[in-house]
Amino acid sequence: MRRPTALAGIAAWCLGRPQLAPLSRRLCHRLVLDLKGVPRRMAASSIGLQLGHLTGLAKPGYAWRFDGAQAEVWYWDEAPAAPAGSAAPASPLTPGTRPCPEVLLRPALPDGLGVLRCQDGFEAVSQSQGRTLRTRWFAAVPSAAAWQQFVRDAGGDPSRHPMPATQSLALNQAFGRAWSIHTSMLRPLGRRAWLTLAVLALGGMALFSALSYSIKLAQRIDAVRQEHAALSGQYGTALTLQRQIESQRQQLSLVADVQPKVLQLRVMAQLAAAGLFDEATQVSLQEWEYRNNRIRLQFAVPAEGFVLGEFLESIEKLGLLSNVRLLPGAPPQTVALQATLAGDDLPGKPAKSGAAP
Repeated sequence: MRRPTALAGIAAWCLGRPQLAPLSRRLCHRLVLDLKGVPRRMAASSIGLQLGHLTGLAKPGYAWRFDGAQAEVWYWDEAPAAPAGSAAPASPLTPGTRPCPEVLLRPALPDGLGVLRCQDGFEAVSQSQGRTLRTRWFAAVPSAAAWQQFVRDAGGDPSRHPMPATQSLALNQAFGRAWSIHTSMLRPLGRRAWLTLAVLALGGMALFSALSYSIKLAQRIDAVRQEHAALSGQYGTALTLQRQIESQRQQLSLVADVQPKVLQLRVMAQLAAAGLFDEATQVSLQEWEYRNNRIRLQFAVPAEGFVLGEFLESIEKLGLLSNVRLLPGAPPQTVALQATLAGDDLPGKPAKSGAAP
């Protein structure tokens, strides 16, 4: 008998779908067993024990499906094949495959009585509401007497049910989901096979880990590149803004440097226009100093005809200066004043000092 290769067995076990081996109806027998009170998880063991008691088979294979508290069972003998030279027929069962009765691979049958052609022989069946009520295998087309006997066993009237023409049905590639199969043809894998599977599993895990790490590394590299591109763009923008700020700062610095001079010149021009110091009054401006919106003035005054109160009052009436006060320690025939520019709100500037022209 040809045995499947180790690779085929491993592949079958890994895929969980061993190759189906259709069994001829000649090798299969049908029973209905009572499973009342038996848990579903113990059904296979209970069916195996009952078949051993009822049939005496040492190694029965069987397929079953539940029908309420009962189970419809198709069973067959999985005893080892007869030795070479024996008169017993060779077993069609092949280790490593899953035996399946051909009746489970047929399409759904209509209700009623009929005769079906099998892989070898013929089968008379009685169907009702999708359930098999009676079935019998014949090596040849049943005779009229055999058919009438089958009809009587099925509870029918032979006069109303003449034997129909035989039907040939194409078998499906899989059996219905309601059926379960127990067989000893699918042997457990040996140590070498398990070792091979373990090595393959470890290799697959290592490969998966390497691929995962490679993918994560590639994603991280892409993220770093994107961050670098974003930072480069921000750096370029910052440099541009810095250049613009530097240019504006220089312009503002020039304006800030010029503005106090303009303001001081305007104040001196208005003081001169008001006649505070000229040849007629013999009052001249000797020194001035501008700091933080405050101005210090030192005037040279004549020894005779100069009235300090009138001079201070005339300065305040101009409206150019406020908070005018005298500074002590001025040299003889001079008057030193300190005042705030009225109406101007300029930020503090470095001190600017010099002699009057």
